[in-house]
Amino acid sequence: MSAEKTTAQPTPPIDDKTVTPPTQKKRSTIEKAITWNLIALLLLAVLNELRAQTGYKNALAAIEAELVDKTPTEMPTLKSARALMTLWPVEIRGHADDREVVFFRWLSPFKLYEIVCGVESIEDPDPVLRAVGTREPSDDGQPAYIAWSAVKEP
Repeated sequence: MSAEKTTAQPTPPIDDKTVTPPTQKKRSTIEKAITWNLIALLLLAVLNELRAQTGYKNALAAIEAELVDKTPTEMPTLKSARALMTLWPVEIRGHADDREVVFFRWLSPFKLYEIVCGVESIEDPDPVLRAVGTREPSDDGQPAYIAWSAVKEP
């Protein structure tokens, strides 16, 4: 048996023109459009939630500060309370807990942000506030209840 000599063959020099990167499947235009639209919708939902949360917190702090140490005869009117509401809440007039109330609601896809203002009379063009509260979700699955934080009865 004769010993075979193995000779290493020289590797050819790498030419940038001959090396091709691994090919990736290109995304279709429709797939890109759907992806970017979903990202945009998610971003809008988060920004809307931030707007609603910020408006609610600022308005609640402002109206509670307005009500501190007020007697029933010094209570602000709905017009002055409306001026404290920030970032575009929706105003809804109705009844809750046997009171005539005005709801200020910030629309949000994730949580209920609502300030409830009890008033003397809804029919009055500028009624005086008698109570202020928030609508809180119930722990037992029941509809949201109103947590009155400032009640001033004459």
